[in-house]
Amino acid sequence: IRGKLVDGKQEGDMPYELCYELSDTELIIRGSTKASGARYYLPIISPSGNGVEAGPGNCYRIETVKGSLMLEAGSQLKILGDRIFNPVGGFEAVPFYLELQADTEFWIKLRVMEAK
Repeated sequence: IRGKLVDGKQEGDMPYELCYELSDTELIIRGSTKASGARYYLPIISPSGNGVEAGPGNCYRIETVKGSLMLEAGSQLKILGDRIFNPVGGFEAVPFYLELQADTEFWIKLRVMEAK
């Protein structure tokens, strides 16, 4: 995916690129931008009953009924406060994000781990 970043007024022309790699158990998101101070947001649908644990390095684990979802990133993965709720659809989500550096590639890997 290639495009241009804009602000709330639809102004701006900073280019970005994203690449999604999908397999049966993993999703890898890679990207870059020319913009400094940009953020990449990745809300993960997860009800408040599911635990979220920070792991070593830039990792998080979200417990689910059937196992867990592992998130790993090439830079510091952060959470923007508590879960957010979208009344359209009725989903709760954990609002993960990365602070992006201009001209530096970022990546996030999501991996499904089944319960044993």
